[in-house]
Amino acid sequence: MSELIRSIRAVRPRLHIGLARGEPIVVGEREIVPLARSVALTVGRPGGPFAIGFVWNRPVAVLDTWRGQTRRIPIPDVTRRIMLALVASALLLTLAARHLRRRAKSERRAE
Repeated sequence: MSELIRSIRAVRPRLHIGLARGEPIVVGEREIVPLARSVALTVGRPGGPFAIGFVWNRPVAVLDTWRGQTRRIPIPDVTRRIMLALVASALLLTLAARHLRRRAKSERRAE
């Protein structure tokens, strides 16, 4: 029975979310360091029979150091904003169409 429990625990999915710093790039007096958010989803032990995984990296910001002062310059995710707007628009259109259909049915019944 313990072998079965170990096998089930080995297949359990794991989620890791972290912030990764890239290699610094030096240009003159400036040092630029890219920052990325990483999301890793793994199932099973690495090298095991059920090992699968997915890693997603997205740039988040750039650290700009010049003359001892560091500022964080965010990188906006325009694609995510557009996708959320499209999903919201589709949801609103669906709800409006459903409302209009129900309203038309109730008006036909009233006649």
